[in-house]
Amino acid sequence: SCIYHSSIIINTASSLTLDAIAMNKPVILIMFDGGEKKSRYESVSDLYTSDYYKKVVSFSVAFEAKNVSSLKDYINQCLRDPDSLRAQQEKFKQYFCHLVDGKSGKRLFDLIYDTTK
Repeated sequence: SCIYHSSIIINTASSLTLDAIAMNKPVILIMFDGGEKKSRYESVSDLYTSDYYKKVVSFSVAFEAKNVSSLKDYINQCLRDPDSLRAQQEKFKQYFCHLVDGKSGKRLFDLIYDTTK
């Protein structure tokens, strides 16, 4: 419900990105640590080095805010044109999300139920 009622989803290397894209919401990824240098284990930007998130980023489905100024610019851009990355997001959904029909919970239940008979 929170995603549904949001105009923009802003996060840091979260699977929330997939949920937002499944619901056709623009996504901004925060990819900076602020004004100070962080250790590898404290760094937000280091979160994007996992194989999983490298694949997410490779689809160019979200705006990559690398500083405060670009974050502000991307927020304004998303508000002006929330569908600007829609073509990339549709390809991403086909690759990552299989079906986006609101019935994933039922499919999962059916699979578990059938397996435990």
